[in-house]
Amino acid sequence: MIPVGTCATVGLAGLLLGGGIGFNGRKFGLTSDNLIQTQIVTANGEILNCNSDENPDLFWALRGSGGGNYGINVGFQIQAHEVGNVSVYELSWDETAIESVWLAMQDIAISAPNEFSMKLGISISEEGSLPGSRNISLSASGQFYGSPDELRELLDPAFSAAEPTSSTIEELSFFEAQLFLEEHGGPNAFLTKSAFFEGTLSEQAVSILINHLSQWP
Repeated sequence: MIPVGTCATVGLAGLLLGGGIGFNGRKFGLTSDNLIQTQIVTANGEILNCNSDENPDLFWALRGSGGGNYGINVGFQIQAHEVGNVSVYELSWDETAIESVWLAMQDIAISAPNEFSMKLGISISEEGSLPGSRNISLSASGQFYGSPDELRELLDPAFSAAEPTSSTIEELSFFEAQLFLEEHGGPNAFLTKSAFFEGTLSEQAVSILINHLSQWP
């Protein structure tokens, strides 16, 4: 395998040149980290081979700059990795458990081995239990290079914080796992912003985050 993302409609070239974040990144790095060399056609028609020895500055720039900035990439050589079965999980909690589980899950993410990955998110749906009400929930999903029992033990602090409303933990072949974790959806426009934290969010920060989202129009 090579470490890939979760959006089924994103092509490898765009993923590779844009960085490439996915559930395998903690163990194997970004998709771009696994690029050994690439061939590029520049604006003046020159064909260049780029790797750590040939055109190393251009090779560095291509791994994360996005496609089309320096020319047209016409070939890639990528490091592959041998994998077997993996464990996957998909968990959700209702509004009453969001804060306690969030705190538990971020502690898990900080201390877990690189074989573990996680996507944690809060969702708001207009389909609440009462007319005019909304449903707010917390979901977590990811992959683990180990057995379901080992994964369950890793996730135990979150289960202790609150019992999930739905829970799936199972062992799959690597490629079945990628199908389990992939996200679907047609092309659309959206606004997104990223930030990186050196540690966990405080209880106060998590409380402010949840309160802000719960009041979102």
